[in-house]
Amino acid sequence: VLTLMVIYFLQVKLDLPALPTAAFAGSIDAPRVFLGATWKCAVPRAVALSRFFHFFATEFQWGREVISVRIGRRMLACDANFCKLRGRFSPRIHIEDPFLLARNLHCVTRPVHEGELHKSLQEAAWALQRGQLPPGLQARASITGCTNTPVDVLHALPQDRRDVASDF
Repeated sequence: VLTLMVIYFLQVKLDLPALPTAAFAGSIDAPRVFLGATWKCAVPRAVALSRFFHFFATEFQWGREVISVRIGRRMLACDANFCKLRGRFSPRIHIEDPFLLARNLHCVTRPVHEGELHKSLQEAAWALQRGQLPPGLQARASITGCTNTPVDVLHALPQDRRDVASDF
């Protein structure tokens, strides 16, 4: 679920192209359509991470919008592209399985866990806006000995990149 959320975010906010799932035929080789394809994130990882939290905490329409890496654009569950998606009118998060279009991956979570996930994403976004590490990353930073805060990361960027980083 989180992997699909990250890919979807990169598609709708940082122009990662959508991959045509029909091109995958079960082979271990990359489909021809992808050979030579490249993509480079236009912002530093710390900025992308902060924007990820902000997007899912404040912009994404939980219960109305569908995370679809197959389409890679923001669309509501009522769109005809999702006519096969089970549970698309329930007030839960909607994550389309890119290969089994009827499968809504909210089936692997419980509603209470969705609420906890949304709350955690909001807390992370707010912490980063205040120049603090999100609670889930604080323990990781203390284990690795990393003392950089999001503010340190922003100050390490050239001035023109700081403007991009603060552009939510």
